[in-house]
Amino acid sequence: MNRREFLGTAAAGAAAVGAAGVLMTSNIAQAKGKFNLRYAVNLGWMSKDWSIEQRLDYVAENGFDAVEWNPLMSQMTLKEAENYRKMIDARGIEHGIFVVNREGLGQEIQSPEWQGKFLEDVRKARQYSDIIGNKSATIVAGPELYKVSRWVQLQKIIDLYKRAGDELAGSHLTLVLEPLNLLVNHPGYLVAESGEAWLMMKSIGNPHIKILFDMYHQQITEGNLVNNIRDYYDEIGYFQIGDNPGRQEPGTGEVNWKHPFKAIYDLGYKGLLGMEHGLSGGNSKAGIDKCFDTYREFDKFL
Repeated sequence: MNRREFLGTAAAGAAAVGAAGVLMTSNIAQAKGKFNLRYAVNLGWMSKDWSIEQRLDYVAENGFDAVEWNPLMSQMTLKEAENYRKMIDARGIEHGIFVVNREGLGQEIQSPEWQGKFLEDVRKARQYSDIIGNKSATIVAGPELYKVSRWVQLQKIIDLYKRAGDELAGSHLTLVLEPLNLLVNHPGYLVAESGEAWLMMKSIGNPHIKILFDMYHQQITEGNLVNNIRDYYDEIGYFQIGDNPGRQEPGTGEVNWKHPFKAIYDLGYKGLLGMEHGLSGGNSKAGIDKCFDTYREFDKFL
């Protein structure tokens, strides 16, 4: 979905809210049942033929109360964000993450020039979060530089994130650092292991900076999902989901999702788990329904 597409759908949504006060779809369908955990549906899945309103309606009708969309900050103006907030509020939906520094994967985050840009993006993310009400936003650490000591690089990142945390003082927004796997998707990325990210959080010591524990990436990097979730939980701010291999919905790969889901539930986690994966059945209604059904099945862990 590009910016132009969002302009039309956001304007239509705002008009509908203004005309009706609250949309009829604000009553989330009960027939589908509720979930033990709060799964955030990926708005990027759905066909471009579906407007934003239709996507949100279908999310609510299926009993989900949260969504996420990585490029939101880069694709939406602040005015559009205001309209979007009306649309999600009318449906009882919370927005999860968006990505703060989308260019970070290929940038030398240690350079002063890039660090200045990153802090500008953090301030911008705070503006969007104040409007949309999301509590988490993704940050990435960039590539490892092989002619510079790894420990020096990590310290530079830690110092930068301390400054970013200071920018968010008094806000409800937490930046979540995402370790990414090196073996399949992101060779050369600086931070891959959840334990290393945990140590970074201990050094940063700011409640506005936490870990995004993406279970797809961590299954590839280190496995041992349940124990690692338990060990590093005190510094985890957000979870994302994707089966391996293939990065599609639960049930398409090697993970028995009832176990990590139950571990997260038992730890008392009340936040969101983003559906950061593709759809094995495609982005048609049938493919989305298939995905939703797998979540209902794996959510039966009690």
